[in-house]
Amino acid sequence: MPRLEGLIEKAPNWRDLVRLTGGVAENAGDVSKAVVLYQRELDLAGENDPIRAGVVARINRLTQRIAATTLPPGAIPPAAAVPGSAAPRVAFPLNLLGVTSREMKAAPVVAVVGGVPPAGTLPSERFEVVADPATQSSVQTVSGGDDFMSEYMLTVVQAVQVVAPRARFLFAPLRQGGTTSADLVRAIKQVIDRRPEILLVTLGPLDGPVFESALQAAVNGGIVVVLAAGNDPGKPSPFAGTPLVTRMMVVAAADADGDEAKFTQKAKCSGS
Repeated sequence: MPRLEGLIEKAPNWRDLVRLTGGVAENAGDVSKAVVLYQRELDLAGENDPIRAGVVARINRLTQRIAATTLPPGAIPPAAAVPGSAAPRVAFPLNLLGVTSREMKAAPVVAVVGGVPPAGTLPSERFEVVADPATQSSVQTVSGGDDFMSEYMLTVVQAVQVVAPRARFLFAPLRQGGTTSADLVRAIKQVIDRRPEILLVTLGPLDGPVFESALQAAVNGGIVVVLAAGNDPGKPSPFAGTPLVTRMMVVAAADADGDEAKFTQKAKCSGS
């Protein structure tokens, strides 16, 4: 990279060299540098240049991998950097978007209900899978699992590490295919019994007294509960208008412009 960057300084308008250097940076895992170089390549292309679409696609592909942040000096590196990972994971610095994290210095225990991330996401000493024997036998834990849910869990883990880079995790996976409300309540109670500081319930919406009772128990125990709002825009967010919602976080979805996503549930909850 230093040699290529030196050549770019001598020939700043050599577009092919800029593209080559961007590819080297991307393959080396330096996504932030790759995006900068691809953007430079785009700037060198004319408005009607046929290569523009391909460059834009490359930039968009990388910027869509926003799932982590640049860690401060001395912080524990994300699982993406763990040698021997089953698949390389690239951390994209949110500061490219103007986002700066106010990371926790402590190491909170974060319980995540819903699934497990792909193999290599976290070193073994930083997570534990909590599940009853029936669930364990039907879930391919961190060695694989459902592709969509695994990638979703990867995003959840990396989002947590934006503000808590030293966090430890408890994962409560659910049986694949035919998960019931009873399974979900059982998973919530299993992790509550382990007394985490934070509980993330990634599935939603959760409705009804059985879920309200389970989450109320977590809140009463001093656990910070973060609940997914759900993807049914025809309904209000879970527990809207109840005292419980004022004591936890219900998170709706936003689109690329920061506006509420069309599919998300939402509600104005006084005091929440």
